[in-house]
Amino acid sequence: MAESATSGNRDDETFEATFNYIEVKDRAVMGVKKRLRNGRKQNFRLRGDAVELLSDIYLPVKDFSVSPLVLRKQIQAQMSNIAKALTGAYATAVFLPLVRSETAQGKEKNAVEDLRKHVNSGRPHDIVHNDYAVGFKRFLQELDASKLRYFLAASKQDYPRDEDLIATFGSAKRVVVVQFWASAQPEGTVIEHHPLAVCAPRSVKSPTHVLPVPLPEYGGVDIGADFHIYLANASHADQHEWFHFPKMTRNEMLAWIGYDSLEDPLLPPFHSAFEYPEGRGGTRPRESIEVRVLCLLDHSDKFYPERTVNRHPHPASAL
Repeated sequence: MAESATSGNRDDETFEATFNYIEVKDRAVMGVKKRLRNGRKQNFRLRGDAVELLSDIYLPVKDFSVSPLVLRKQIQAQMSNIAKALTGAYATAVFLPLVRSETAQGKEKNAVEDLRKHVNSGRPHDIVHNDYAVGFKRFLQELDASKLRYFLAASKQDYPRDEDLIATFGSAKRVVVVQFWASAQPEGTVIEHHPLAVCAPRSVKSPTHVLPVPLPEYGGVDIGADFHIYLANASHADQHEWFHFPKMTRNEMLAWIGYDSLEDPLLPPFHSAFEYPEGRGGTRPRESIEVRVLCLLDHSDKFYPERTVNRHPHPASAL
């Protein structure tokens, strides 16, 4: 199993960076300066913190520009094994990976439309968000066999019969998504520009922080007018605690629990790309890979931290 990367003496001091939250009333982007701390010093663990920096993981990929199907084939077994070791899952599905680069063209201006499109975008995403929100388990269970197979990119070799696919993924009692983020840069380089930061779930304490964004399409599946899957923007709260993991190398990987069907409400690890203040970081354009692994669990062990949740309803304007 991969080891956790918590040691090292890199960028220990804290600093401020701007994060793009969403205003509740008009859904406009609101830049907020937040204090950033070094996550390497926090000893985060996936079980209990829902976030962990893993070391001694190397993706054996020479060319990240190949098609997502080819790329997934190269890393599928490795990522499935890592997710199973971290969560105790009895079955997994590795979604198509997403490679991001700062050299990708285009930058949408509208916050909601930006989040609608970023699933298939190659550039770093700099609006505070989570890739899952309410209803993901229900979404899976309401897909017919053909849509479920397409959504999971499940081959006939893995699941020859549609009824086996439905029985495995369509009737699971607990669904968890582990998200992985790693460098896709050449060996010997580190992530030094426009890196990722994570908001610790222990500091997300109210459903009012989570602003669901309905998607008519996800992963190539047309969801239709009767039901939507949701991603999530974030409204700002003073208590949000932000952490970065400086100078990540090719043999490190950041993991977090993006979705857990046991969590009600789901108060997730928001995340976002950010820009270093002047004088920090470097100039090499960021290249990174994101891999999401759907995990089916038959245990009730907690991943999210214990916290006192303020159970106010979602603002009407957020739904």
